[in-house]
Amino acid sequence: ELVKTCNGLGIMIDLSHLNERGFWDVAELSNAPLVATHSNAHALCPTPRNLTDEQLAAIKDSAGMVGLNFAVGFLREDGQRNPEVPLEVLVKHIDYLVARVGIDHVGL
Repeated sequence: ELVKTCNGLGIMIDLSHLNERGFWDVAELSNAPLVATHSNAHALCPTPRNLTDEQLAAIKDSAGMVGLNFAVGFLREDGQRNPEVPLEVLVKHIDYLVARVGIDHVGL
C-alpha cells in the first residue's frame, strides 16, 4: 500500500538501503522508475548493499537511475574501509554501471 501511495503522490522510493528481497518487493509493486541514489556494482564489490546485475537490469528496464556511492567499503573489492582508494576504482564502478543502465541513468 505504501509503494502505491508513494507512486500516486510522485514520491520517489530510494532503494539504496534495502536488502535484495526488499528491492524486489518494491520493484514488483512500483510503476515508477526504480532509483538507488547511492549504490555500486555488486560484481565489483560483493557487499549486500551493492546492486546485482539483475537489479541493475530492473533499474534499466524501469528507466530508473543509480547514483554512485563514494563510501570506500562499497567500492573496494576486498570490502575494506581503507580510505586509500585509487581513482581507477571509482572509474571502474562508473563504467560498469554505465554499461548496464546507460550513461543517462548514472549519477555521481
